Amino acid sequence: MNQIGPRCAASPHLFCPTRQISAVSVLEAVMVLGGRRGPDAAADLDVLLRTAAVRVIPTGLNFIRLRRLRARTLVRRAAPV
Repeated sequence: MNQIGPRCAASPHLFCPTRQISAVSVLEAVMVLGGRRGPDAAADLDVLLRTAAVRVIPTGLNFIRLRRLRARTLVRRAAPV
């Protein structure tokens, strides 16, 4: 998820994009990678996130509940009547 971030040092008139991911998404990716490719793959994800300067956003229970409710609503809309 890219958003407008701080001003770039090289071009102060431009904004630098920031990379963000939710903690839940990171956890899910680590579990999938660890299960399919082993613990080294999960460690590689940590390196990737650090190298790409991805900010991990903490996720609260209310956020998860809202997303789950929204997902259910979208599934109901997509189902044939």
